[in-house]
Amino acid sequence: MPQYAVNARRRFLTDELELLDLESAFCRDYEGDVDNEYFFLRQHSFLEEKRAKVMQELRAIKNMTIHTPGITDEMIESARQYPVDQLVEFIKGKATAFCHNDRKPSMYHATRLNRCNCPVCGKSFDPIGVLVERDGVSFKDAVKQLSTI
Repeated sequence: MPQYAVNARRRFLTDELELLDLESAFCRDYEGDVDNEYFFLRQHSFLEEKRAKVMQELRAIKNMTIHTPGITDEMIESARQYPVDQLVEFIKGKATAFCHNDRKPSMYHATRLNRCNCPVCGKSFDPIGVLVERDGVSFKDAVKQLSTI
């Protein structure tokens, strides 16, 4: 569960607890006729059970934090903007392909698109794809690596 969801749930439960306390106080202070007293006693019992459940969940998530933040759309966009020619060494616009065995350079640099393309195998890579294919890292790790450079 992302950290913002934990924090939102914690705020919701705190508000819920406050409302339950107000309703319980109303039930305790009720001075009505005898016929309605049974209803209010049952309602008070229900509120106390619900309060106990809310308190239990609140205690369970009280210190919960997410230690591994995910990646955002901004991080992905930043990683895609990283210059691909800083990851692949192009000589006169061509490089030896890393996606297959290549004796002479066949991969070319599409500078306008910030991609490298290999016409032999038909693959095309953006900066994230280069790290995933060439270095064998996960998509998430590649994005984190490129967006922090």
